[in-house]
Amino acid sequence: DAEALEKRAQETALNLVKAEQQLRLLQADAEDLEQHKIKQEEILKEINKVVAAKDADFQCLNEKKEKLTEE
Repeated sequence: DAEALEKRAQETALNLVKAEQQLRLLQADAEDLEQHKIKQEEILKEINKVVAAKDADFQCLNEKKEKLTEE
């Protein structure tokens, strides 16, 4: 009975070590994904700035066109 208990304790310890390794890998993956997300958000902000600037240009041109077609 003591041998079975010892074997079970060793299996549990091994499973704990494996689970800890998996947790570390998942934490590293989560950190990588967070960094990727931050970079993507920065890129999106830059894209939005460009789109806003182009939209403003378009609005300005549209207003000029409207004025010219009214005359």
